[in-house]
Amino acid sequence: RAPALLEKVKADLVGIQFADESAKLKSAEVILSFFREMVPQSLAGRILAVNANCQGGAECFSMGLRFRDGDGAVENPVLALNLLRRSCESGHAGGCFEAGKMIAAGRGAPQNENQAFSFYENSCAKGHAEGCAKTASYYLQGAVVPKSEEQALELYEKGCELKGKTACSALADLYKTGSAVDTDEEKAFHYNERACEAGGERSCLAAAKGYLTGTGAKKDVEHGRSLLQNGCDRQDAASCYELGLMQLEHPSSFQTSDAAALSFKIACDKESGIACAALAKLYEEGKGVTADQEQAAEFREKACDFGLKEFCPVPQTPGSQ
Repeated sequence: RAPALLEKVKADLVGIQFADESAKLKSAEVILSFFREMVPQSLAGRILAVNANCQGGAECFSMGLRFRDGDGAVENPVLALNLLRRSCESGHAGGCFEAGKMIAAGRGAPQNENQAFSFYENSCAKGHAEGCAKTASYYLQGAVVPKSEEQALELYEKGCELKGKTACSALADLYKTGSAVDTDEEKAFHYNERACEAGGERSCLAAAKGYLTGTGAKKDVEHGRSLLQNGCDRQDAASCYELGLMQLEHPSSFQTSDAAALSFKIACDKESGIACAALAKLYEEGKGVTADQEQAAEFREKACDFGLKEFCPVPQTPGSQ
């Protein structure tokens, strides 16, 4: 390759930290290959998107995430933020949102909540659901902008309409607790169900409980069980625990007697102390499993490790029996 191209690459790499600096100095060919891999079908001027020469919002966004996360490139927060800004300026909603996150966290630039809010607001205006939820939280808390519950609700509604699980879940919480709005169990259930459809595990659990108890919705035990089973299949500890409780209460509804133990075991493996405790009790009583005091002790120890102090051994004092 022409020496001029190699020199161009070296010049454009100034200020970027490589895991192996000697590779840069030793072989310009290695450097070119590195960037060709990272940005397929790209030559000198475009490779060097690292200097904000990326073409278009989507390309800048992709490059920005790579340098932010060290994915196929050496992690460089300053460069990542610059690329995400460029992405945002080109109209990419995700670029605005991710730039806001970086500035809020003080990555790539000094922490600045005013600037972060501006990027979040911009992302929401461009149709980013999570950006709307973030912007709403600023108004709800009165952080950076004057507190406005009305504005917060409007933004959460917009985020939920955009199928954002955070916005839908936030609305469910507000209607459940009566914060900023009057308590309304039906609306709380409605928004939990929408958040669940958008992938919110916690909201799926809340919707399941609504169906099981008839709170905010017509009671439908089978639908509630199905939501719990789906959550447990996705390895959600809280869903597995609640499913285990249901399986204990309604054993005839399930094919195997050890269904509850299996559900508790999944939750316990996900570090749910209360599930480990429930599993310990099953082994103590031989309910759905073969009684095994050693196994029971093992799961009590795990319950202790995962935060349930009542299952921790009582320290022995000198002279105690």
